[in-house]
Amino acid sequence: MTLTRDLLTDEWFADRIEFHLGGARNVTTFKCATPIGSAFSADFVAQIRKHLPQTTDAAVIVESESVVQTQRLVLGGVRVVAQQARHGVQGVIMRFKQALGAMQSVLLPKYRTEQTTREALDRSAAEALLYLLRPCLDLAEVELDGESEVLEQVARRLEGLAENKDELRFFVYLLRRFVENAPVAEVSAPRPRREGLPAPDPA
Repeated sequence: MTLTRDLLTDEWFADRIEFHLGGARNVTTFKCATPIGSAFSADFVAQIRKHLPQTTDAAVIVESESVVQTQRLVLGGVRVVAQQARHGVQGVIMRFKQALGAMQSVLLPKYRTEQTTREALDRSAAEALLYLLRPCLDLAEVELDGESEVLEQVARRLEGLAENKDELRFFVYLLRRFVENAPVAEVSAPRPRREGLPAPDPA
Protein backbone atom coordinates (compact mmCIF):
# COMPACT_ATOMS: atom_id res chain seq x y z
CA MET A 1 0.00 0.00 0.00
CA THR A 2 1.44 3.40 -1.02
CA LEU A 3 0.48 6.58 0.80
CA THR A 4 1.62 10.21 0.65
CA ARG A 5 1.50 12.92 3.27
CA ASP A 6 0.95 16.60 2.57
CA LEU A 7 3.20 18.26 5.14
CA LEU A 8 1.31 21.55 4.92
CA THR A 9 -1.97 20.00 6.11
CA ASP A 10 -0.47 16.83 7.67
CA GLU A 11 -3.12 14.85 5.78
CA TRP A 12 -2.48 11.37 4.37
CA PHE A 13 -3.62 10.38 0.88
CA ALA A 14 -4.02 6.96 -0.75
CA ASP A 15 -2.05 6.37 -3.97
CA ARG A 16 -2.46 2.63 -4.59
CA ILE A 17 -3.07 -0.64 -2.80
CA GLU A 18 -2.05 -4.09 -4.01
CA PHE A 19 -3.61 -7.40 -3.00
CA HIS A 20 -1.92 -10.76 -3.49
CA LEU A 21 -4.66 -13.37 -3.89
CA GLY A 22 -3.02 -16.76 -4.29
CA GLY A 23 -1.47 -16.78 -7.75
CA ALA A 24 -3.14 -13.51 -8.75
CA ARG A 25 -2.49 -9.87 -7.96
CA ASN A 26 -5.09 -7.12 -7.85
CA VAL A 27 -4.06 -3.45 -7.87
CA THR A 28 -6.29 -0.48 -7.09
CA THR A 29 -4.81 2.87 -8.13
CA PHE A 30 -6.47 6.14 -7.16
CA LYS A 31 -6.49 8.56 -10.12
CA CYS A 32 -6.49 11.70 -7.99
CA ALA A 33 -5.40 12.60 -4.48
CA THR A 34 -7.79 10.70 -2.22
CA PRO A 35 -7.70 11.20 1.56
CA ILE A 36 -7.32 7.85 3.31
CA GLY A 37 -10.66 8.44 5.04
CA SER A 38 -12.33 8.62 1.60
CA ALA A 39 -10.55 5.52 0.29
CA PHE A 40 -10.53 3.04 3.18
CA SER A 41 -12.96 1.88 5.83
CA ALA A 42 -12.98 3.90 9.05
CA ASP A 43 -11.78 1.05 11.25
CA PHE A 44 -8.85 0.32 8.90
CA VAL A 45 -7.83 4.00 8.83
CA ALA A 46 -7.91 4.14 12.63
CA GLN A 47 -5.65 1.08 12.80
CA ILE A 48 -3.03 2.13 10.24
CA ARG A 49 -2.67 5.64 11.67
CA LYS A 50 -0.90 4.06 14.65
CA HIS A 51 1.87 2.83 12.34
CA LEU A 52 2.38 5.92 10.16
CA PRO A 53 5.65 7.84 10.73
CA GLN A 54 5.64 10.87 12.99
CA THR A 55 8.76 12.45 11.47
CA THR A 56 9.69 13.48 7.92
CA ASP A 57 12.92 11.46 7.90
CA ALA A 58 13.60 8.33 5.87
CA ALA A 59 13.05 5.24 8.02
CA VAL A 60 12.21 1.54 7.94
CA ILE A 61 9.89 0.37 10.71
CA VAL A 62 9.38 -3.38 11.19
CA GLU A 63 6.75 -4.50 13.69
CA SER A 64 6.68 -8.26 13.20
CA GLU A 65 4.17 -8.92 15.98
CA SER A 66 1.85 -5.99 15.34
CA VAL A 67 -1.73 -6.71 14.28
CA VAL A 68 -4.13 -4.55 12.28
CA GLN A 69 -7.67 -5.84 12.67
CA THR A 70 -11.02 -4.86 11.25
CA GLN A 71 -14.36 -6.63 11.42
CA ARG A 72 -13.62 -8.88 8.42
CA LEU A 73 -9.83 -8.93 8.26
CA VAL A 74 -6.76 -9.59 10.39
CA LEU A 75 -3.37 -8.38 9.13
CA GLY A 76 -0.10 -9.30 10.81
CA GLY A 77 3.53 -8.33 10.50
CA VAL A 78 3.60 -4.60 9.69
CA ARG A 79 6.49 -3.11 7.70
CA VAL A 80 6.62 0.61 6.95
CA VAL A 81 9.15 2.21 4.59
CA ALA A 82 9.10 5.99 4.90
CA GLN A 83 10.87 8.21 2.37
CA GLN A 84 12.60 11.47 3.14
CA ALA A 85 10.10 14.29 2.69
CA ARG A 86 10.72 16.46 -0.37
CA HIS A 87 8.91 19.53 -1.67
CA GLY A 88 6.35 19.28 1.11
CA VAL A 89 5.40 15.65 0.41
CA GLN A 90 6.40 12.40 2.09
CA GLY A 91 5.85 8.97 0.56
CA VAL A 92 5.27 5.82 2.59
CA ILE A 93 4.97 2.15 1.65
CA MET A 94 3.14 -0.09 4.14
CA ARG A 95 3.20 -3.88 3.81
CA PHE A 96 1.68 -6.74 5.79
CA LYS A 97 3.23 -10.18 6.00
CA GLN A 98 0.08 -12.18 6.78
CA ALA A 99 -3.57 -11.66 5.97
CA LEU A 100 -6.66 -13.58 7.08
CA GLY A 101 -10.07 -12.58 5.80
CA ALA A 102 -11.61 -10.47 3.06
CA MET A 103 -8.68 -8.27 2.04
CA GLN A 104 -10.66 -5.83 -0.08
CA SER A 105 -12.91 -5.04 2.88
CA VAL A 106 -10.33 -2.36 3.81
CA LEU A 107 -11.58 -0.38 0.80
CA LEU A 108 -14.80 1.56 0.79
CA PRO A 109 -17.53 -0.38 -1.08
CA LYS A 110 -17.29 1.76 -4.24
CA TYR A 111 -13.68 0.64 -4.77
CA ARG A 112 -14.17 -3.09 -4.13
CA THR A 113 -14.52 -5.84 -6.72
CA GLU A 114 -16.48 -9.08 -6.70
CA GLN A 115 -13.66 -10.85 -4.88
CA THR A 116 -14.76 -9.51 -1.50
CA THR A 117 -16.96 -12.49 -0.74
CA ARG A 118 -17.41 -15.16 1.87
CA GLU A 119 -15.36 -17.47 -0.37
CA ALA A 120 -12.35 -15.22 0.17
CA LEU A 121 -12.77 -15.57 3.92
CA ASP A 122 -12.99 -19.35 3.67
CA ARG A 123 -9.93 -19.53 1.42
CA SER A 124 -7.77 -17.45 3.76
CA ALA A 125 -8.75 -19.54 6.78
CA ALA A 126 -8.05 -22.75 4.86
CA GLU A 127 -4.62 -21.50 3.76
CA ALA A 128 -3.80 -20.56 7.35
CA LEU A 129 -4.76 -24.01 8.59
CA LEU A 130 -2.67 -25.62 5.85
CA TYR A 131 0.33 -23.53 6.85
CA LEU A 132 -0.04 -24.63 10.47
CA LEU A 133 -0.79 -28.30 9.80
CA ARG A 134 1.94 -28.98 7.23
CA PRO A 135 4.81 -29.24 9.76
CA CYS A 136 2.65 -31.45 11.98
CA LEU A 137 2.00 -33.74 9.01
CA ASP A 138 5.73 -33.87 8.25
CA LEU A 139 6.36 -35.02 11.79
CA ALA A 140 3.57 -37.59 11.64
CA GLU A 141 5.00 -39.12 8.44
CA VAL A 142 8.23 -40.20 10.13
CA GLU A 143 8.78 -43.92 9.41
CA LEU A 144 8.90 -46.07 12.51
CA ASP A 145 11.29 -48.73 11.19
CA GLY A 146 14.79 -48.18 12.57
CA GLU A 147 15.08 -46.67 16.02
CA SER A 148 18.19 -44.57 15.32
CA GLU A 149 16.84 -43.35 11.98
CA VAL A 150 13.52 -42.48 13.60
CA LEU A 151 15.24 -40.42 16.26
CA GLU A 152 17.25 -38.57 13.60
CA GLN A 153 14.14 -37.86 11.52
CA VAL A 154 12.18 -36.68 14.55
CA ALA A 155 15.09 -34.49 15.65
CA ARG A 156 15.33 -32.88 12.19
CA ARG A 157 11.59 -32.23 12.03
CA LEU A 158 11.56 -30.80 15.55
CA GLU A 159 14.46 -28.53 14.68
CA GLY A 160 12.47 -27.23 11.73
CA LEU A 161 9.47 -26.58 13.99
CA ALA A 162 11.68 -24.87 16.58
CA GLU A 163 13.15 -22.57 13.94
CA ASN A 164 9.67 -21.41 12.93
CA LYS A 165 7.94 -21.57 16.31
CA ASP A 166 7.59 -17.79 16.68
CA GLU A 167 6.02 -17.47 13.23
CA LEU A 168 3.75 -20.46 13.89
CA ARG A 169 2.68 -19.05 17.25
CA PHE A 170 1.89 -15.69 15.67
CA PHE A 171 -0.07 -17.34 12.87
CA VAL A 172 -2.13 -19.27 15.44
CA TYR A 173 -2.82 -15.97 17.19
CA LEU A 174 -3.97 -14.37 13.92
CA LEU A 175 -6.17 -17.34 13.10
CA ARG A 176 -7.78 -17.27 16.54
CA ARG A 177 -8.54 -13.55 16.24
CA PHE A 178 -9.96 -14.10 12.75
CA VAL A 179 -12.23 -16.93 13.92
CA GLU A 180 -13.40 -14.95 16.95
CA ASN A 181 -14.38 -11.97 14.79
CA ALA A 182 -15.56 -13.69 11.60
CA PRO A 183 -19.23 -13.05 10.79
CA VAL A 184 -21.53 -15.95 11.67
CA ALA A 185 -23.28 -17.44 8.66
CA GLU A 186 -27.06 -17.25 8.86
CA VAL A 187 -28.86 -20.57 8.62
CA SER A 188 -32.19 -20.36 6.87
CA ALA A 189 -35.10 -22.10 8.57
CA PRO A 190 -36.65 -25.09 6.75
CA ARG A 191 -39.83 -24.37 4.85
CA PRO A 192 -42.94 -25.57 6.69
CA ARG A 193 -44.76 -28.59 5.23
CA ARG A 194 -48.42 -28.45 4.48
CA GLU A 195 -50.29 -31.11 6.34
CA GLY A 196 -51.35 -33.99 4.15
CA LEU A 197 -48.77 -33.32 1.45
CA PRO A 198 -45.67 -35.47 0.94
CA ALA A 199 -42.27 -34.04 1.81
CA PRO A 200 -40.43 -32.54 -1.17
CA ASP A 201 -37.94 -34.73 -2.96
CA PRO A 202 -34.44 -33.72 -1.72
CA ALA A 203 -33.11 -34.29 -5.25
